[in-house]
Amino acid sequence: MNQRHRYARFLVACLLLIGTAAARAAPDAEVVIANERFELELALDPVARNRGLMYRDHIDTNGGMLFVFPGSHPRRFWMANCLVDMDILFLDDEGTITTVLEMFAEPLQRDGETPAAYYARLPRYPSEGPARFAIELKHGTAARLGVKVGDRVGMDVSALAALAQ
Repeated sequence: MNQRHRYARFLVACLLLIGTAAARAAPDAEVVIANERFELELALDPVARNRGLMYRDHIDTNGGMLFVFPGSHPRRFWMANCLVDMDILFLDDEGTITTVLEMFAEPLQRDGETPAAYYARLPRYPSEGPARFAIELKHGTAARLGVKVGDRVGMDVSALAALAQ
C-alpha cells in the first residue's frame, strides 16, 4: 500500500474516532424517573443495542442507556463484556415500567473459552411481557428511587419510538 493510501486510511480512522467521541460527549435523551432527571445515551439500532454499555467501567449517577426497539416484544438482556453491575427497567409502549431487575457483571471470556461457551454461561435477564424500551442505570438506582412496576417514566415515547431502527 502506498503512502497516500495509508494517510487516507489514517484520516478516516481519526474522523471516525472524533465523531464517536463527539457523539458520546452529549446525552442523547433526557428522561424523568421517580421525579429525578437522567441523561441517557440512546441505543436506536441493532449495532448500538447489541453494544449497549459493554466495556464501561462506571455509569454516572444520573446516566445510563435508553434502548429503543422498533416494536414491543418480550426482551432478554445479558451482561456480555460488561464490567459493572446495573439495574434494568423494561417499559411498555407508553413508558410504564413492567420489570425492574438487577444485573450483575460476569467474568469476561476466559483464556481457552470459546465465544459460544462464554455466551452460553451468561445469565439472561428477561422482561415480564412485551417491552418497547429498556433503561440501564447505575446499580442500586432503582432501589434508591423506590422504582416499581407500574411507575411511568417521563419521556416522549412517540418521538423516541419513531427513531428506532
